[in-house]
Amino acid sequence: MNHKCTVFLLAIVLAVLLLPVHVFAADTRPAAVSVNGNGVTISGENSSYAGLSVTLRLADRFSRTIVADEVQAQAGGSYSFGPYTLGDGVYTAYVGGAGAVERKEFNVGDTQVSPTAPSSSRNKGSGGVTSNTGTISGAAGGTLTLSGVTIVVPAGALDGSIQVTIDKLGETESLPFDKALFKISDVYEIKKDRDGDEAFSKPVTITLPYDKSKEGSDKSKVGVYGLNEQTRSWIRLNDLMVDESNSTVSGTLTHFTKYAVMASKEPAAQTAQTAQSSAFAVNLSDIQGHWAETAVIQLVKQGAITGYPDNTYKPNDRITRAEFVTIIVNAFGLKAQNSKSFADTTKHWAQSAISTASSLGIADGYSENTFGPDDWITREQMATILIRAARIDSTEPAIVHFSDNSSVSDWAKTPLATAAAKGLIDGYEDGTVKPKANASRAEAAAVILRALQKK
Repeated sequence: MNHKCTVFLLAIVLAVLLLPVHVFAADTRPAAVSVNGNGVTISGENSSYAGLSVTLRLADRFSRTIVADEVQAQAGGSYSFGPYTLGDGVYTAYVGGAGAVERKEFNVGDTQVSPTAPSSSRNKGSGGVTSNTGTISGAAGGTLTLSGVTIVVPAGALDGSIQVTIDKLGETESLPFDKALFKISDVYEIKKDRDGDEAFSKPVTITLPYDKSKEGSDKSKVGVYGLNEQTRSWIRLNDLMVDESNSTVSGTLTHFTKYAVMASKEPAAQTAQTAQSSAFAVNLSDIQGHWAETAVIQLVKQGAITGYPDNTYKPNDRITRAEFVTIIVNAFGLKAQNSKSFADTTKHWAQSAISTASSLGIADGYSENTFGPDDWITREQMATILIRAARIDSTEPAIVHFSDNSSVSDWAKTPLATAAAKGLIDGYEDGTVKPKANASRAEAAAVILRALQKK
């Protein structure tokens, strides 16, 4: 009897050992490409991707990036990209998640035509341009790198997908250049396929390479500048970050134009002051007569804020948590000895300001790992950060009466009441304070200036 049991157990062990390896592997359905006419969808499943980001890069036969996208896999690890509309040709999809990148080559339409090499340049005046085009989702957001330029679009910045074209200009002599600036990079013209000049509703980050050997030792003089086609002047972008190790500079924008990295020939402080004077005197075309005009101009003078490259401030637009914290740090001159980082800010343009404000206990994240930099800031969040930054003594919540006091978050009751009692934040005519409503750029400028004047 024991002999029979031993033989039976050995048979089971042998059967298990002879099973194919994939039986023990995670549930996996390799990336599959579905082509319907010129519409393309890529989908797959890998349990190791569950809840994580999965990236896609579509390249044409010349290895040029056509689509760069990112989605979050479902709980079971399934994911789907598209549909994308592609021209006839041969393409390669690169899908990556927690493991190795999958590579899938596929055809769209009639691909029997003899291939022709992409033109490295096309005539434009006396020079040429090197062109590159890709697609990115304005709703889902994502990152696109073309011609050495990286564009990061936050989720919800624009409805639908956009096709982005980046041209590295070969002829720039006809462009107007400020005598106080000198160019230390190529000039890139960035366009999207939408009609008109539809702006992004959230700041888009652009990163340009530059020639570090030309800029000298003071990196504070270096910045990304965008050309205002109406005034024919170059406007320094907001939220600049210089990465000397990678020889890149990043800044934020809300619409596309021509961009270049430039360095000032005069001290940075003087250049900033000159640029600010020009900004509030000429460039901010949409604040004249606005109720927040004085506050905006004053903060521009102080170097706490700047306008957009199209000479506007967009006072009625909403403001993100990252933007508000950055203005707070600039306006109050905040410095921190220690740094604090969040998982969603490590590569964000406002990482430094967020780190400073968080380390000082001025701005809290949603959790230890999440700050939500691109979320629209609420009025109660704004009040809390403001009171902490200005170090204003607290007021008892019971002193201030709004009809919607019950909707104020517990953590915001005291700072919001303090801000209202000190005249920093106003209630509405209907007796409400609307704590969960998003603050506008005009409101942000007004409350920050009021707080500065209380110091």
